[in-house]
Amino acid sequence: MINAAIAGLGRWGQRLVDSVQGEGVTPGTLLRFCHGTTRRKAKAGAFAAKRDIAPTDSHVALLAAGLQARIVRLRHARH
Repeated sequence: MINAAIAGLGRWGQRLVDSVQGEGVTPGTLLRFCHGTTRRKAKAGAFAAKRDIAPTDSHVALLAAGLQARIVRLRHARH
């Protein structure tokens, strides 16, 4: 299992997460999102809780031990 983080839990970031571990999706054995960044914790917090993702507003937190992949889903200006 690859424990992944996603930078950007906005609308498109949530769609990416849902494609892997959303409702009605058979849980995969290859990838699982467990951390995610968002500038709007209040807006993305309910989604993160539903998908068992630890939300943070710090991109440095995505460098935490135990993560094998980081997906960047940000506006081009924020890369």
